[in-house]
Amino acid sequence: MKRTSHIIAVLGIVLVFALSGCSTTSTSPVGTTEKSPTSTPTNTPSDTPVSSAASSADEAEEDEQPSRSNDEITDAVLKNFAKLAGIPRQTGNEQQVSKFLKNWAEDHDFTVTQDDANNIIFDVPATKGLEDLPLVGLQAHMDMTCVADSGVDYNPSTDPIALIHNDATDSLSANGTTLGADGGMGIALIMDICDNKTPHGPLRVFFTTGGENGFTGVSSLDPRLAGELSYLIDLDGEESDAVMVSSAGCETFIAYGSLDLLKPTGNAAATITLDGLLGGRSDTQIN
Repeated sequence: MKRTSHIIAVLGIVLVFALSGCSTTSTSPVGTTEKSPTSTPTNTPSDTPVSSAASSADEAEEDEQPSRSNDEITDAVLKNFAKLAGIPRQTGNEQQVSKFLKNWAEDHDFTVTQDDANNIIFDVPATKGLEDLPLVGLQAHMDMTCVADSGVDYNPSTDPIALIHNDATDSLSANGTTLGADGGMGIALIMDICDNKTPHGPLRVFFTTGGENGFTGVSSLDPRLAGELSYLIDLDGEESDAVMVSSAGCETFIAYGSLDLLKPTGNAAATITLDGLLGGRSDTQIN
């Protein structure tokens, strides 16, 4: 994973949305839930034009921290990611990382909800002067797919991820295992946004479980939490310099059937192809 350029690109995109309330939105699986009949959006895009947001940002300038360099931002995000890499978080084994994120958010004086699925949800107050901007949701999943190279001694239930920093190629990788940047880097970016006083409107953060196994975490969320949002940004995409406008969903089914097995003859091989389906992976492309 390339470090500096990817982190800066993604963080820049998120802050543009969180500050300006612009009219393009990228939705995650949370966004597929229906709004509760009793839910009222905090704001609509027409309530807060971009010009008004820019004016509010000027009013909030006095609360803004000095600008950080790209290297400083990258180092801060990678420190957050390193903390996550030290916690076993295989899909289905998220209790420990969920507790870590809950404690982290409470240490920042956020009011935290940890639901039965171990999702972590909390609101981040807007920077002074930006309270009227639309409510923006930031979402990333805390679990990861754990795979190790042949011969690597690795227990995903107990072992941390051993990170390798390569300054020559400006990259980050893992020593013989999957890295966990899928989901984990989104968490680290959101933590950085919450850590600093970069101006933003009101935010609602969703750290979800089961992102690698049927969206089990987001499926357990209270739909009203998403229904109150004006925008939802899922930090689980694979392109750091692009925003995808999409809606993601998941349905799990089990099919049963009977097979008549035939003994093969000769050396002939058969290729089975399944195509013509509608849809696709939402964070890369829709077929």
